[in-house]
Order: sequence, then C-alpha cells, then structure tokens
Amino acid sequence: MANSQTSKVERFKYFLTVMFEQHKPKCYFCGEELQAIEFYPKKSGLSMDNFTIHHEDQDRSNNTPENLKWAHRTCHRKWHKNNIDEYGIWCLNKECEETENEVNM
Repeated sequence: MANSQTSKVERFKYFLTVMFEQHKPKCYFCGEELQAIEFYPKKSGLSMDNFTIHHEDQDRSNNTPENLKWAHRTCHRKWHKNNIDEYGIWCLNKECEETENEVNM
C-alpha cells in the first residue's frame, strides 16, 4: 500500500500534467510550448526544474496573474543577463538606452 505522501505527489504530478495538456503554456521569451515533464527536478533535491515565473513589469511585488509569465529558467536568465544596466539594475532595453543617453549627455 502506498503511503499518503507518495499518493499526494503522484496526484500533484497528474494534475500538473492535465493542466499542461489543457492550457499548453508557452515560454514568455522563446514561445516554445512548456512540457510538464520539464517541471520535475532531474534529481530530487539536487537539481532545479526548468521553469520559473517572470514578472512582466519587473516589479517582484506585483503578483497579479496578468503580470506573471511562464518561462524556461535558461531563457529567463539570458533575458535578465542582457537587460541589466551599468549599475546592476534590471531594466528593459528601451529604458537602458534612455539611461545610457542621459549619462552620455
């Protein structure tokens, strides 16, 4: 007989799989369809899953559903790496360019 913890984990995996099949979420950055199997860590407790949530407006305190976007962890890292200003502050490309122009004036 399976213990209740194992049953809860299996039930969660099943619900997650159904959610992915029905809603077909895509990575906010690359547009690739996300797969439920990518959600599970490769080695329990040792490796992270391949998903994260991106705050579209860059405000981590704004957790409204409209602002939260699914993303591959690697796509998210690349985006933030390419959108950081010279002061180490996250910014959008347009905002970075405006800040750079103001500094150069």
